Amino acid sequence: MARMHGARPDDGTFPPEPAATSPAGGAAPRPAWDREPAVVPAGGRIRREALDPDAVFVVKHLQRMGHEAYLVGGCVRDALLGLEPKDFDVATDAPPNRIKRLFRSAFVIGRRFRLVHVRFPGNKVVETATFRADPGAAGRDPDRADGPIHDDNVFGTAAEDAWRRDFSVNALFYDPVADTVVDYVDGLADLETRTIRALGDPVTRLKEDPVRMIRAAHFAARLGGALEPRLAEAITACAGEIEKASRSRLYVELLKVLGRGCAHPTLHDLYERRVLDGWLPEVVKFLDQPITWPERGGGTHEAARHGEPADAPPSHRTWNLLGAADAWGLAAHGVPESLMLATLLGPWLLDSYTRGPRRGPDVWAHVEETFRPIALRMNVPRKTSWELREILGMQAKLARPDDAPRRRSMVVHRPVFPEALVYLELELRARDQDLALVDRWREIADEVWRSSHRPRSPVLEDDAAPYDGTPRDVPSRDAGPPSDLAADPRDRDDRAPEADGFPGTDGRNDGLNDRLNDGPTDGPNDDGPGGRRRRRRRGGRRRRRDDDAPGATPAADDGLDAFVERPADDGAAPAAPRDVAARRSAAPRAPAP
Repeated sequence: MARMHGARPDDGTFPPEPAATSPAGGAAPRPAWDREPAVVPAGGRIRREALDPDAVFVVKHLQRMGHEAYLVGGCVRDALLGLEPKDFDVATDAPPNRIKRLFRSAFVIGRRFRLVHVRFPGNKVVETATFRADPGAAGRDPDRADGPIHDDNVFGTAAEDAWRRDFSVNALFYDPVADTVVDYVDGLADLETRTIRALGDPVTRLKEDPVRMIRAAHFAARLGGALEPRLAEAITACAGEIEKASRSRLYVELLKVLGRGCAHPTLHDLYERRVLDGWLPEVVKFLDQPITWPERGGGTHEAARHGEPADAPPSHRTWNLLGAADAWGLAAHGVPESLMLATLLGPWLLDSYTRGPRRGPDVWAHVEETFRPIALRMNVPRKTSWELREILGMQAKLARPDDAPRRRSMVVHRPVFPEALVYLELELRARDQDLALVDRWREIADEVWRSSHRPRSPVLEDDAAPYDGTPRDVPSRDAGPPSDLAADPRDRDDRAPEADGFPGTDGRNDGLNDRLNDGPTDGPNDDGPGGRRRRRRRGGRRRRRDDDAPGATPAADDGLDAFVERPADDGAAPAAPRDVAARRSAAPRAPAP
């Protein structure tokens, strides 16, 4: 079976060919990934305006250069369901070094799973990966053949890549040029019935990547569907495997669950299946407390009722707060990560301070000390931890507004005041109580901001712009260089591959030709033996060269003219430096006048 065009690249391996004969001596059965795919015309089910034009450009350029390329994953799933696609990923048969050579601003990242980030102006990234195949025993721990995959750089075909994915609804390929959907795994049928089905043995797939348990529950809640019975049983049996998952991935998945409008059903399902026990044991211990209702509350119920008492069971308030956050729409209002975490952890942190034992002299210190184990376990940014502490610490001040105008002004000018007020509103909505207190604080804030000529914070607006999952005013972790310095990959050379001396998709001599074509790079190992870069000595004395003599003019081709403004030759005064935008906080505070 043909794997790829041309020779094999030097940055990945290929799986062995399947055996040609069966043990009985007859013809071997065709493997699942060797069957013909179902190519279905999209027929208008995918709106072209909903697709990312930069991701479509990457696919078209790869196909123009003779490669097979598709949009894959969640963007195809959401587009077919009529939802707004969020993550646009590209899969192709081109190896990573070949992709890097085809796009000027492409960077190869990753060790266990090598892929390419094609960067566009505006800190935008399109992830482009090479088709993967099952790495077999070579990619796993020798002591655990069914354990997590440590090396997934085994390249294969589009069919093998589809069967390597987690669920059938995420293994659909879309060709924007031909406007067709390529289905190797019967994912279209599962998409019609909203069924989440694992590809292969569910237990094995969950042990390969325990985060798939969270993703399965999230997809089922978001699509309004259900888990396949075999997958549901496997999640319950493998719940303890969540402790072996990557810390950073657990944090990212938690933010996706909390910020996409289905936190209550997703987390409740994971709580019932005991997945949260190894993920958030402190929260589980809090939720396991018996629900004892005050006498005036009148029994137990699943949803908030009108005038629910403030001393309702904390665990019940946690679920209601998550439901209120889903209905209010955290994603639509562009809230930061700290407010998302507060909707899940706020009732637990505040109740533990009220009932004790307290871990600090005030609520700020208690929240910081209590939340620290979770922050360390999931690599939560310190800025997010600080904002969470401030949001919860301000609740007592917001609950009882001070009569002194100066004190009220100090509260409004706190950096996280908008988020703290939103949390108070969600708490009142979770108990179905009157929002008069929130309206009063809005009037106070408008008066304070009006006196300082500042508009209302966008978080407090009802018609906020759609939220893309990234905290406002904070570049993503994978963000590239500033937009004014980032090269546009669309400014590429349209010559055929053979024009560069690379027939077909031959991946040989990639490193040498990258140096010949692109010149010196900024990599850490590109400056001579040992990978050490020679740097110009700053400060101190140095020998004066001819071009350092007084009155000498710097060379015009020294590579700095694009970034440094030179003084004029006629002796005129140098141009004034350009204004540099000040850094902005992640907290959606009122902008400066």
